[in-house]
Amino acid sequence: MSTDLNLVADVLEKTADYIEAVEAQKTAKDTEERTKAASALADQLTDVTGEHFDQEMVDKLAGLEPEVANVLSKLAGTGAVDSLGGPDDKDKVKTASDGVSPAEQRFVGWLNSE
Repeated sequence: MSTDLNLVADVLEKTADYIEAVEAQKTAKDTEERTKAASALADQLTDVTGEHFDQEMVDKLAGLEPEVANVLSKLAGTGAVDSLGGPDDKDKVKTASDGVSPAEQRFVGWLNSE
C-alpha cells in the first residue's frame, strides 16, 4: 500500500514539475513580448522627447497595463505620416472667372479698364 502511495506521490510531483515548467515558458514568452513592445515604445518616446531611456525604464514600461502603453504609443506617434491626402474637388471655391469664355473675360476687362 505504501508503495502505491509513493508511486502516486511521484506521479503528482512529476505532474507539478511539468505544469510549473510549462507555466515558466509561457511567462518567459509573455515577458519577452512585453519587453520587446516596451523597447519599441521607449524608442518612440526617445524620438519625441530626445531623452534616452535606460533598461530600468524599459522594464517599467513593460510592466504597464496594455491600455496605458497603447495611449503612450499613440501620444508618441509613429514618426512617419502615411499620407496627408490631396485636394478635394468638391470643396473647390468657385470664383466669378470659373466657366467664363475668353470673350466675356475681355469684355469684363474692358469695362473695368476705365
